[in-house]
Amino acid sequence: MLKGDYYTIAEAAEFIASKTGKKKNNQDVLLDAKKGEICLCTWFDGTLYKFNQDIKGTGKLQSIDDYKFSGYIQIPKTRITPEGGMIQFGSITIIEVVDIWAKNRDPRTLDDNELSDRYFDSQYNSYLPYNLFADLEKALIPEKDLKDYIDAHKAERSLINNESSASTSKAGAMGDAIIGCLRSNKYDPLRLPPYKNGFAGVKADIRTKLSVNERSFNQVWQKLLDEKLISYIPE
Repeated sequence: MLKGDYYTIAEAAEFIASKTGKKKNNQDVLLDAKKGEICLCTWFDGTLYKFNQDIKGTGKLQSIDDYKFSGYIQIPKTRITPEGGMIQFGSITIIEVVDIWAKNRDPRTLDDNELSDRYFDSQYNSYLPYNLFADLEKALIPEKDLKDYIDAHKAERSLINNESSASTSKAGAMGDAIIGCLRSNKYDPLRLPPYKNGFAGVKADIRTKLSVNERSFNQVWQKLLDEKLISYIPE
């Protein structure tokens, strides 16, 4: 494993196989990354520029600000191909800042909150890298993403086992936990408050309290709705 808790694609395939018993190759890992199940990263050591199309009335694209940092950035899943190879992209999400250069500011925490979402869009009046390339075969995967991926697959397998077992519960183990958590927090499982724009809903509240993998939780929550074991109050 590389320094900083990042795995190469080959290491990730081996790690997944050792934890799940399911054989994976490099192409499988790239395909999972393309589906958004794993975050694929590359090392970045350069400058992000802020451009303005016509700052001096010349009609020419000009840089009005910039800063330099080195760290790990996410490769957009839309640019990932299972075959690997070199790719180019112009929008980035910062995963980890290792060193900050020049103006000595963290690009994720600028005072004006312009970059607070850690996303850099290739539009005028926004920060973007210049001529960014990455070799997919040399991409890296954060350890946390691998652990979340494995937890999600274990939860799915557990759900399948629960469904095929002789258990009298239609909800399965996680479903029972969700319903129990709803009741202990004074929610009626069959009369849940509907989601309101701008407010955290009951679904988010229960997932936070249970501290379970989001993907697995969402699948079981939907199953409970489909089975009519939980339901919202009609609006």
